Amino acid sequence: MNGHIILIGMTGSGKTTVGKALALLLQRKFMDIDADIERREQLSISDIFSQQGETAFRAIETATLKETLTIKDWRVIATGGGTVLSDTNGSQMRKVGWVVYLQTPLPLLEARLTADKGKRPLLDSEDLSATLANMLQRREIFYQRLAHLAVAQAADDTPQQIAEKIHVGLRYVTHD
Repeated sequence: MNGHIILIGMTGSGKTTVGKALALLLQRKFMDIDADIERREQLSISDIFSQQGETAFRAIETATLKETLTIKDWRVIATGGGTVLSDTNGSQMRKVGWVVYLQTPLPLLEARLTADKGKRPLLDSEDLSATLANMLQRREIFYQRLAHLAVAQAADDTPQQIAEKIHVGLRYVTHD
């Protein structure tokens, strides 16, 4: 299959973990946009948000994604949860790859992210459940609109099982 496989979804949906499993399954290289940003900027995502603000972070994210998508060695790419909020990012991803939405139920996201308080700047609130629900409600339309394939996750799915679902599902998807 030609093109990058680009994983989108909420923070905590498992894009990095599933992405590594999928890359191994497909014998492709794996790339995590957030990890690449941290390496390049020599700051954590939280530090970028606190020192430079979300607008500056989104500009860095867009530039990093754009550069990554020009690589001709097809990869599995994990994006940040908010990458889809930019129309530029969305159109670029759909042009050069297969966009896969890791659809994760809110209770599963909350269970995964409870231990991450303080590490994820947009989730730093007193009511994690309400914050996640609001964020998911705002982003769901972007995830659905951009995805060539949506893969629903259950709490007992392993990353390898989800990678298999993606592998099988992409066989039946057409690219626009």
